[in-house]
Amino acid sequence: MGKHYHGRGRKEKLTKAQQKQLHDMIVEGPEAHGFASGIWNCAMIAELILLNNLFATTLTTYPAY
Repeated sequence: MGKHYHGRGRKEKLTKAQQKQLHDMIVEGPEAHGFASGIWNCAMIAELILLNNLFATTLTTYPAY
C-alpha cells in the first residue's frame, strides 16, 4: 500500500502479543475454553477476551460519582 494509507483507521486495542494469544485460543476452539458450542461467535470471543484479561492494557476506569 502507498504511504497515503499510513495511520488511517482505528487504533489497535490489543498488543501484537495479545493478538497472538487470542489467535491461538481461537484456533484451539470454543470447547477447549469451556463453551458448549463448537463454533465461535462474536459474543463468545468478547467473553474470551474479558475472561483472559486481554483488555487490561486498554481499560479505562472512571471514579464513582
